[in-house]
Amino acid sequence: MLKLAKERNLTPKAVLMDSWYASVDNLKAINGFGWIWVTELKKNRIVNHNDKLENIQIPKKGIVVHLRAYEFVKVTKRVITDDHAGYLATNDLGSSLDDIARGYAERWKIEEYHQALKQTTGIEECQARTGRMQRNHIFSKYPCLSCLRSKKIKRWHFLVSI
Repeated sequence: MLKLAKERNLTPKAVLMDSWYASVDNLKAINGFGWIWVTELKKNRIVNHNDKLENIQIPKKGIVVHLRAYEFVKVTKRVITDDHAGYLATNDLGSSLDDIARGYAERWKIEEYHQALKQTTGIEECQARTGRMQRNHIFSKYPCLSCLRSKKIKRWHFLVSI
C-alpha cells in the first residue's frame, strides 16, 4: 500500500499508524520514501541497543533514542492511566511534543471515522465476489455515511434503501 501511494506521487505530511503497523520493515519503507511517520511503540520495544522503552527515563519534552534494527527516533511518553503508559515515536527528530501528540490525535479521528463507517453502513457485509463489485459496494458507503452524519435522513430510511 505504501509503495502504491508513492507510485501515485502522494506526499503525506506524515504517515500515522497504530503500534500494530510499527514494524521495522514498515518504518524503513516509510523513511525510504522520505516521509515522516508517527506511531505508538509498545513498552517492550528495544532501544539504545539493550533497553526496553518502559525502563528508560523519558523527559517531558521527549528523548532521541536508537530503535533496534532501525535508526534514531524521537520518543515521548504519555500517561494513559495509572498502570498504562503509551510511547509515541517519530522519525522527525526536530518535532515538538505538541507536534507528535497532534499527529497521533489525527490518527484517532481517522480511526473513529472508519469505525462509524463499519457500524452504520454495513460496509463489511458485502457478498460480492468480484473486485469491481466489492469496490462499488465500498465506495457507495462513503456518501451514505455523510448523509447519516448530516442527519438528512434517518437510519431506518437508510437501511431500507440499501
